[in-house]
Formats: sequence, structure tokens, C-alpha cells
Amino acid sequence: MIPAAAMMNHGSISHSDFPLTPTPPMSAPLPASCPLPAPFRIGPGECHLWDLDLEAPLLPGQEALLDPEEQARAAAFRVPLPRRQFSTTRSALRLLLGAYLAQPPGLLRFCLAPHGKPGLAPPYAEVGLHFNVSHAGQRALIALTADHPVGVDIEAHRPLGEDGAGLAAMICHPRELAAWKALPQAGRLHDFYRIWTGKEALSKALGLGLGLDFRQLELDAPGFPGLPPSQPSLPGGWQLHVLEAPAGYSAALALAAGTRISRHSFHAAAFPAAVPWPATGNRP
Repeated sequence: MIPAAAMMNHGSISHSDFPLTPTPPMSAPLPASCPLPAPFRIGPGECHLWDLDLEAPLLPGQEALLDPEEQARAAAFRVPLPRRQFSTTRSALRLLLGAYLAQPPGLLRFCLAPHGKPGLAPPYAEVGLHFNVSHAGQRALIALTADHPVGVDIEAHRPLGEDGAGLAAMICHPRELAAWKALPQAGRLHDFYRIWTGKEALSKALGLGLGLDFRQLELDAPGFPGLPPSQPSLPGGWQLHVLEAPAGYSAALALAAGTRISRHSFHAAAFPAAVPWPATGNRP
């Protein structure tokens, strides 16, 4: 579901802050899932994208991998679905990061960047492993890269209702909005979520959160917005991938142009032999 707060103009970033580069605006769907990568190594210029089925059964003790703060956040959800979304996705993230880092997943700690993007806390922050997570409905995506930030977003389609045009006006560039209004009614829902997930993924990759004014960003322009001057250490140019998603969902992935992407299905049962599993749950 689209957060209401995200439908506001939270920043003063202009389109001129994003110089156009010749990177392709959209890619074809990614290939079908492939087997687990062994031994969980990711090299420069690579992205591993993990698909999660949030209806899959949890392993015994999997939720115990969450640290006390995460367990408190999970308990604060009064509705079962969002509680399961959070607990399953966060425990899966811990299992994956533990496998890549060869560390007990229950001992990992996270920190937040200035705009709220989560990352690994020291001492693992120095490793350079980047990740981003998104979940919606019964699906989740976890993207990992070794040498540059990454952003991923998945959204479950919800009817736009009578205020669909108003919602589109809050996230679309004027030219995008005109093109969206010209679509047949049947095509507007899918295109709305294509635009939303693409901009959300890019905003997350840049670490800007709600600080990026979506109305100033035109995904379908001949060139695609490149590297902001404020982040010169990143490789130049960004590429946006429209991801293959189950019926009723849209998803997108934003990362440095030229990154090699492999897609994998997450199965918690594959991890006990690959990850040092804490015998008594999480520890301080």
C-alpha cells in the first residue's frame, strides 16, 4: 500500500540535480529464478536479487533471530499480516547477510542513514555489502550488491478509487501525467504502479527516502537521471529495471548501470547448513 505521507512534496530537489546519461530507461524482465549461489559470494559489479514468498512456513526459531528492537517492532503490529511481513522479511534478511558474511545471523546489527535507509552497523559496515528490502502483500524482495548502493521496491496493486488522478498527479512528472491520463482506464492501474515502483526504487538507491520529489523525475525521458553531484563517489549512471512480478504486483530495481543481476528464490530450509545457527536464539 502506498504510504499517505509519500504522496506529499518532501524535498526541494530539482530535475537539474540529476544530469541525464545515456543509460537505458527500462530493461526487459529478469530471467526466471536460478539455484542458490554457493558459497554465497558476490563480486564487484554484481547484484543478487532474492524473491521471498511470505506465506512459506518459517523454520523453528527463525523469528528468534530478530534482536530485541526488531521483536518489539513486530509485536507492535496488531494485525497478523504486517507482523508476519516484517518478521519473515527481516529474519530472511538476517539469514542472507549471515550467509554472505559467514556470521551468525542473530548477531548482526543494523543502523539507519540520515534519510532512514537501513544498513549494516560496524564492524560489518566496513565490508561494503549493500542491501535493500521491500515487501507487499505476500511477496518480498531483497537486493544485495558488493560495491554500490541499490534500491528495490514491490507494490501490491490496490484500486486507485475516485482519486486516482489526484494520486497520479502527486507522483508523476507533468509529461508522465498527461500520458497516463491518455491511457484507457484499464491500463492506468498497472502504469501507475510501474511509475511508483520505479521512482521509489531509485529514491531508495540514492538514500533519499521521501526527500526526492517524484514529480520532478521523469522515468520515460529519452535519457535517465544519472549521478547527483552530492554523491560523486558512486559509479556514474543509474539503471532502472522493471522486474517480472506475480499477477497483481509491480516491482522495480535501481542500481549502477552495467551491474550484472542474478535472481534467486529464498527458501529458509536451505540455510541451517550454510549459516552458523545460534542454538539459543539471539544474543547480546
